[in-house]
Amino acid sequence: MPPPLVSVVVINFNKKEILRRCLRSALALDWPALEVICVDNASEDGSAEMVEAEFAGSVRVIRRAENSVTTARNDGFRAAEGKFILSLDNDIIFPDRGVLRRAVALLDRLPDVGILTFLIGTEEAPSEPLPEHWWYEVPLAEGKTRSFYTSYFSEGAILLRPEVFAATGGYDEDFFRCSENLDLTLKTYREGWQILFSSELPCAELEVRGFLDSARRIQNRLNLRNKLWTVWKHFPWWRGLIWGGGRVAAAALRSIRYGWIDYFLAGARQGVFAPRRIRQKRAPLRSEVWRRLRELRRGCFVDARALLAEAERSGVSAAREDGSGRPRGAGPGARGT
Repeated sequence: MPPPLVSVVVINFNKKEILRRCLRSALALDWPALEVICVDNASEDGSAEMVEAEFAGSVRVIRRAENSVTTARNDGFRAAEGKFILSLDNDIIFPDRGVLRRAVALLDRLPDVGILTFLIGTEEAPSEPLPEHWWYEVPLAEGKTRSFYTSYFSEGAILLRPEVFAATGGYDEDFFRCSENLDLTLKTYREGWQILFSSELPCAELEVRGFLDSARRIQNRLNLRNKLWTVWKHFPWWRGLIWGGGRVAAAALRSIRYGWIDYFLAGARQGVFAPRRIRQKRAPLRSEVWRRLRELRRGCFVDARALLAEAERSGVSAAREDGSGRPRGAGPGARGT
């Protein structure tokens, strides 16, 4: 069988130079069946023109009339034709060209996993996770060399099944940006899928931002607002009061410390008094979903290396059977992992 098509969806806004590096890295991935889509959020720096001029025939450009992170991701997912979708921020590169081959192998062997989340490090140390991308149940020191089921993913680099997008509707476009991954996580588990983090899938972030709440940024307002909107949508009242109240208290303390009290007040007000379009989406998760999410706190590990070794063995066996002499799905320049 020919290898399945993988659609790479990159969103961009006014980051032409970084976008160029991201696209070059995506096109260099060791996978013979790729389509690459760049969704440009009304950039004013010539990003879309650069892609059309330098990547003609290799990258399809979707030009949007306005900037919206969540809508741009969904537009890319809707346009994707692959069996799997590799969703990337425009500052992600892959020092290891074989990482996509391993990611596809894991999804092939874990049919319950709907979203596979990558380890995000730096260009100098791609296998060392950045703390600002580590909100998993497993502590960083323990989890950075392991693979486990999780109720969190960093949206900068994920591989997902189009079936998850079809079942959940993707990112909530009312959120615009910030904490949109939390809402999609809960919808993913509601629909019976799971999310897996794997340290076998390193990538590098070119623009390391640090913790957003340690400085005065508009994202702080959006983060708090969207977390409270997530409570409106998915939490039973008692659980929402506990979880949401804790987030409000933490944001209040950070806003005092780092000087964004006005953003805190705006985010809290907009979140608590959610607009009707958000309140109409209210559909609290079933109790069995909450039980599964609680189980993840204890650590639900997967031996990803064993699964990948099994995939390698079965690929070699298939290659011998078809006489090609190389693993199924690998091109002439494929490398071992």
